[in-house]
Amino acid sequence: VLTLVIDQGTRLLVTFHLSLSAVDSGICCGVLRKAIRQEANYPQLLSTGVPFQISVDKGAEHQGAFAAALARYRIECVPRLPDNPQGGARVERLIDTVNTEVLLN
Repeated sequence: VLTLVIDQGTRLLVTFHLSLSAVDSGICCGVLRKAIRQEANYPQLLSTGVPFQISVDKGAEHQGAFAAALARYRIECVPRLPDNPQGGARVERLIDTVNTEVLLN
């Protein structure tokens, strides 16, 4: 399972997590913390530090500890509509690229 954090303005990949098991709320918290630290190292991002908004699907991994972390950082969570790949088109394209160019070669 591939978890990605992308800066929507510049389309830069900020960080990722590749897991052979199911992603849970704890993994999502770790990826969020890593993304916040990594953003400070990318001067070309539109904004650095804590994002003001995050878009996620409605998976159970985005509840519990992850939802609490978003509240603690005051990050607005915007859920994507189910079965709507256009809502996360940049992420879906990047996942497709990683699958075809990296994992399958």
